[in-house]
Amino acid sequence: MIKKLRKKFIITAFLAVFALVFSILAVINVVNFAIVTADADRVTEMLSRSSGRFEGFDGPQNAPGDRTPPGGFNGGQFGPNSPETGASTRYFTVKILPDGTTETVAYRISIVTEEQAVEWAKSLVDKTVGWSNQSYRYRVWHNGQETYVTVIDYSRELRPTYNVLWASLIGGGVGLIVTFLALLPISRAVVKPIENNDRKQRRFISDAAYELKTPLSVIDTNRKTLELKSGPTLETESIAREVKGLVDFTGKLDTLVTLETAVGKENFREFDLSALLTEILRPYKEVFSEKGKTLQEDVAPGVLLNGDPRQISELLNACLENGLQYADSYLTVSLKQTEGRVNLDFTNDAKSVIDGPLDSVFETFYRSEDVKESGIEGAGIGLSIARSVVSSHNGRIMARGENGCFLLKIEL
Repeated sequence: MIKKLRKKFIITAFLAVFALVFSILAVINVVNFAIVTADADRVTEMLSRSSGRFEGFDGPQNAPGDRTPPGGFNGGQFGPNSPETGASTRYFTVKILPDGTTETVAYRISIVTEEQAVEWAKSLVDKTVGWSNQSYRYRVWHNGQETYVTVIDYSRELRPTYNVLWASLIGGGVGLIVTFLALLPISRAVVKPIENNDRKQRRFISDAAYELKTPLSVIDTNRKTLELKSGPTLETESIAREVKGLVDFTGKLDTLVTLETAVGKENFREFDLSALLTEILRPYKEVFSEKGKTLQEDVAPGVLLNGDPRQISELLNACLENGLQYADSYLTVSLKQTEGRVNLDFTNDAKSVIDGPLDSVFETFYRSEDVKESGIEGAGIGLSIARSVVSSHNGRIMARGENGCFLLKIEL
């Protein structure tokens, strides 16, 4: 249990840190990319307002041209408002007439030929604005019946954005690795007090069970002596009944401690769970009948399980005893196998059962106030034993109330 608790702590803490790191890095990169996209759109918008070209900068390819800043700039020194935008932007603009003929309005890019630029523009004619080939931003606008397509090469401006992305991914990955390594000793320190308390509780339960055995044996021996001398009486029968209950109780305590401290799977083997359950159910049917209750079964034949038959027997007996004690009129047992998993369900009607999850029933010595007031005997150990067995078999156990019924679902 402690190992699972520590594992759960590490997973929960790691996922929380992962979610935080992922959120921060996602926001940083999304905002960064959005800013670059907005800058690119401002450049294409400038070009659309100036008929698809920066006047004074669209001379022959690589020619110095006129370095006078084009109109419309506000004199800013950064981003699209920089006076150097017209000189540094790599782009082309193609005009497409209604009859399909084209005219290159501007061509200041060396990575594609003018013919390729025209074909590229034709492929974008039905669009408005967006990215093409990852690092090219385009805008399509209309002037009367003429369609203009401008494509700018924004790879240089995008490079810092991608650098930030890669740096954040590497930094985030390193941070998560460091977090995981740090959680290993932290988790050990966190669960240490719980481990100590759990060890003390198991020792107390074990010692209590051991200390009870001797006086119970003495009491039962004295009872037998009295019966030999004077014969059975109501008092000796009451003593025998109470001693038997306490002996069963100490036996359950021993079982609980043994299951919680058991390690390894040396006793695991494949066995017929259907046959085992059918055999265990047989004597319970008579006991249920004596108490005016019905025991219904729906056991699929040939269900095999790889596990410890002794522990599984403890599990089945614990669940059946729970149903025998708390069922109002019936207990239904179902065993099926679906997709390689064994599904074992116990359903009984019960008074005052609350709808929803009932995880507290698996706590050792837990008994609800309604059960205590009803006078139903029990020590709150049976389902703790069931949980320990299921845990040792890497299974899942769940209890819930539903429409006046208590549902116990086990998956192995």
